[in-house]
Amino acid sequence: MRFIRQSILAGLLIALWSSCQAPAGQAVFGRQAYGAQKGTITERAALRRLFSATKVQAAWFAPQFLARVPLAAIQQVDEQLPRALGPFQGVSPVPYQSYYVTYQQGLIRATTIRLDAHGRILSLKISSPELSKDRVLIAGYHTYVKCAGTGRPTVILESGLGDDSGVWGTIIPAAAQHTRVCFYDRASTGGSDARPGPRTSAKIARELHTLLARKGIRGPYVLAGHSIAGYHMRVFDRLYPSEVAGMVMVDNSHPDQFARWLEVLGARRPHEAADVAAYRQALMSLNNPLNNPEHFDIPGSAVQVRPAGTLGSIPLVVLTAGNSGYPLKRPQPLEAAWRGMQEEMAGLSTDSVHVLMPKSGHYIQIEYPKAVIAAIGEVVTAVRIKGRLPTCTTTFPALGGACFPAL
Repeated sequence: MRFIRQSILAGLLIALWSSCQAPAGQAVFGRQAYGAQKGTITERAALRRLFSATKVQAAWFAPQFLARVPLAAIQQVDEQLPRALGPFQGVSPVPYQSYYVTYQQGLIRATTIRLDAHGRILSLKISSPELSKDRVLIAGYHTYVKCAGTGRPTVILESGLGDDSGVWGTIIPAAAQHTRVCFYDRASTGGSDARPGPRTSAKIARELHTLLARKGIRGPYVLAGHSIAGYHMRVFDRLYPSEVAGMVMVDNSHPDQFARWLEVLGARRPHEAADVAAYRQALMSLNNPLNNPEHFDIPGSAVQVRPAGTLGSIPLVVLTAGNSGYPLKRPQPLEAAWRGMQEEMAGLSTDSVHVLMPKSGHYIQIEYPKAVIAAIGEVVTAVRIKGRLPTCTTTFPALGGACFPAL
């Protein structure tokens, strides 16, 4: 079921990812009030109309939306969801400005929905389909988790802020050919229920540990995470060091990144350029957990990450995006700061490889999946043979990567 997710939702999800991605380490936020009504239709009614229809109508979408996502791709998703999950049942609001679209055998999550003045869909992000049987009830909350493949160590995939595990797409079946791979949706993403906030990396790490124990998913673990997942992985390692055998950091967040970026921007100046002022405001707004889809406390979690210490000698591959997409006319100073922070994280282990993907945006696992698959494979092999990682030049230049010099 999970392996067909990429084909089922490729037309809609990839278009939405590419049109809604923020610069490295940031989230995408909806601006319209939860449950708001535009024209003569509510958000919930617009979703019900879309997912219960036998034929999707172009008139239900704003022209700006259809310019990014072809109507044929939306129609394909609408047709294939019932095949994967059974008949449509309804739409229910859930915490944090989201909706569950339920089917007989499972659900999807709809977020960041906005309607224009005519009641047409202006923006929408949906999760991948989740089967009800893969949702585990722990302490009154359902969490989606699934594993594929066999062997040890077990790879645990951790997604970025606001993303469900569907962002790993083709990574899952490829990695599962060589070892066991487990992937899950954090609270308030994908098929997992929301939990009270604010949320921190320590809470998330402990919840993951409980989930793995409940499902009998034994270590040692290779943790592979994207973006803000770097916080969670490092705190997990601090709490359960004997269970972590290796890591893959996919354009991971650094605990000091926001302070470093603000330092690069410099003190606020009179008549500051509009792009600089807007980016400064965006960075400041991230201090408030209410401003992101998981109600995640970024400053509080950064405090938990800083004392985590080094990773010793475990195999570590750091993949860094080279095309970050900072919304500035002169992004080079921020890009240089970002690469420096990534190199610092590569220095956390005495056995590390740091690879720059010059043409990739923040979602390296989507744009250059072969590089992520190779990184996971090399860490898994190093753990198995109790040896060191191959040099960067052995694998990654052929996959579009550029090797950083060792620290």
